[in-house]
Amino acid sequence: MNNSKDNKRIVKNTIFLYIKLIISTIIGLYVSKEVLHLLGEDNFGLYSVVGGLVALMNFFSTVMSSTSYRFIAVEIGKGESGNINKTFNTIIVIHFVLALLILLLGFTIGVWYIDNYLNIAPVKIPDAKFVLNTSIIIGMTNVLSVPFLGLLVAREKFLYNALVEIIYTVLKLLLIVFVLSQANDKLRTYALLMLGIEIIKVLFISVYCAIKDTQTIRWNFNNTYSDYKEIFAYSSWVMLGASACIGQTQGLAIIINRFFSTVVNAAFGIAQQINGYILMFVRSITQAAVPQMIKSYSGGNTDRTISLLNRITKYSFFIMAIPSVPCIICMPDILDLWLESSPVFTSEFARLMLVNGLVTCLGSGFDSTIQATGKIKIYQIGFSLIYIMTLPISIILFSFGFSPYSIIVANITLSIFQLLWQMRMLTNLTDFKISCYYKSTIKPVIKVSLLILPLFGLSYISSSSLLTIISICIITTIYILIAIYSLGLEHNEKKLIAEIFNKIIKK
Repeated sequence: MNNSKDNKRIVKNTIFLYIKLIISTIIGLYVSKEVLHLLGEDNFGLYSVVGGLVALMNFFSTVMSSTSYRFIAVEIGKGESGNINKTFNTIIVIHFVLALLILLLGFTIGVWYIDNYLNIAPVKIPDAKFVLNTSIIIGMTNVLSVPFLGLLVAREKFLYNALVEIIYTVLKLLLIVFVLSQANDKLRTYALLMLGIEIIKVLFISVYCAIKDTQTIRWNFNNTYSDYKEIFAYSSWVMLGASACIGQTQGLAIIINRFFSTVVNAAFGIAQQINGYILMFVRSITQAAVPQMIKSYSGGNTDRTISLLNRITKYSFFIMAIPSVPCIICMPDILDLWLESSPVFTSEFARLMLVNGLVTCLGSGFDSTIQATGKIKIYQIGFSLIYIMTLPISIILFSFGFSPYSIIVANITLSIFQLLWQMRMLTNLTDFKISCYYKSTIKPVIKVSLLILPLFGLSYISSSSLLTIISICIITTIYILIAIYSLGLEHNEKKLIAEIFNKIIKK
């Protein structure tokens, strides 16, 4: 395997993903603002709770795609001995069954929850059920597209994936902002628009795969029971971890709704969007590297897998810190400029979620490396138990009168335990060494963090002036970049950056 060529491919794919994210984030933030304004806080909060099934299914699809591209990437890594078509068809059948399961659960448990537990006015119940129905269809569509998305990732077709995401984001801008502003029943119109846009996105992905990878997706029913058993057993354990993540996010939204109101749900939802946009930048480098990590592991090159893992964790933290620190410092003023009037507790939710994101970045790539081994049963059980602990802890905190954002403080603590659990499993399953991880990741992260800590004193400068916010963001970003270059990078990494700058200057 040509490591130099593969490293360049990772960089190139990361650039594609970053371009996509910059465009998607700029448009997405504007769309979020307009949707909140057009729907109103109550309807936005209602969609965050009931329509949260959309986010639930999207996340579920993303996690399930890791199963798809893991098995496809393993077959690719085997070379001529691999059977990609057989694996793809097996995955298709499994996801068809999962789509039917979503339909069943949505129209039973979903309706039961709305009728008996959702804290809304009775007049809003028909709207809530309408949102639920559209969300179920979106979820089924996304699940059926997972094998195609997994194939794109395994083949490292990130350029096309980026183009699809950009088109998807532009459609949201054109349809939601302009059509929604003219609609009478805005909540139902919004739900239908989201359904239509998601279907268009899925069609782009599946049709592309049908044209470009005909041999792989050629239908050929696999009647070997052991293949289904292996993939389903693996995906079941991945699903356990995914369910814990989904249960945490959606469970917290439900618990907040029970103890507070839909206005606080709106604050929680907006904070999740801000955190999600920033985390997407971090996940880009992981997403670009994971297929090669899996292929390297299945091909017997475990040293490269661990080397990529150690670098990804460090780079992920630094990439997350660059936008997160200025956002944490200026969050109240940014919200005032962005939303004009944000729901109460939005700033506190958003700041603490970004801190939690920085902690979780220290484990970027851990999950994928463990999944590459195929031995995930014990890991997923421990992972799920730690994640789901947020729910009983939040109920206890709220029962004793703690503020809504206290649950994010609990999340940060649990994220630290999650990292410790992942490190233990990596040590048991691979050649991962905590001492090397500390030297290559934790030590430089601590040095950089201590150096940028004084920047948070700037948070006491309160100003809704765009010029002041931009000035603070520029100053902090430059300072963080200097700190990363000085204390966060090794000599060979600094040398590589210097060479890149020299080439740019000469041009």
